[in-house]
Amino acid sequence: MSYPKCPHCQYEFDAEDIWHDRRIDFPTENDGDTNDTHCPSCKEPLRVMLSLTPSWAFLDENDDEIAA
Repeated sequence: MSYPKCPHCQYEFDAEDIWHDRRIDFPTENDGDTNDTHCPSCKEPLRVMLSLTPSWAFLDENDDEIAA
């Protein structure tokens, strides 16, 4: 999984920022949800929209992913 970067200073948000640290309010529930927050590095205001993009993986009989 890749994490988003601030469009102003390129700070890379991590799992702690997105899922656990509620002072940075990322939307995490419904596709299209938006929240206003800020970058912890440069303090610029940010409006963040959640975009849930479906993806699929093919598995073998041992549930290991088959590489394309």
